[in-house]
Amino acid sequence: MKNAVLYCLLLMHFTLFAQPIITRDKTENHYQLSNILIEGETNINGFAFSFNNSKINLNPTSENLNIASQNNEIIEFYIPVRAFRGSNYLMEGDFQELLKANTYPVVKVGIEKSKLRSIVANSENTKINFYLTIAGVTRLISGDYLINLCNKDEFVLQGTTNVKLTDFSIVPPKKMLGVLQVKDLIFIKFDIIISTLNS
Repeated sequence: MKNAVLYCLLLMHFTLFAQPIITRDKTENHYQLSNILIEGETNINGFAFSFNNSKINLNPTSENLNIASQNNEIIEFYIPVRAFRGSNYLMEGDFQELLKANTYPVVKVGIEKSKLRSIVANSENTKINFYLTIAGVTRLISGDYLINLCNKDEFVLQGTTNVKLTDFSIVPPKKMLGVLQVKDLIFIKFDIIISTLNS
């Protein structure tokens, strides 16, 4: 009887210590494109169109990442062209027509997941490459960014870049019988809120 009890105790001991060790080296990241500002000029004055996600409430993109895993998957953001606001509704209509909103209703921004991971890991690089799709044409764009820390689990990536309308097969429009001419170069500023929660 004593041998049976001893056998059971030994069996329980080895069973407990034979369990595999499980480590949860995962981070859940949320990326939310919160603001975009597009600025340009004509031969007479300047103009601006803005997108504010707090008024649209697009759902953030989330993921579960294994830090040891690296790939070139793309995190994508879709922005409705009709969600951009200008100084008046006539300008908004011209902007939607310029970006061919009836055919291409969204502007798409794509950033490599590995790049966003490096930013989360406190990369000191201030250059960022991303894919920008306007009016159905996609280009790889280079820009600059800086980081503003909100708290230990959330910060804002503030990016800036400039592009030419003609790079997206968009002809800069003329108005008032050619008196008003939109310049080819436009400037883009954007904010991405990155939330990191360990799980």
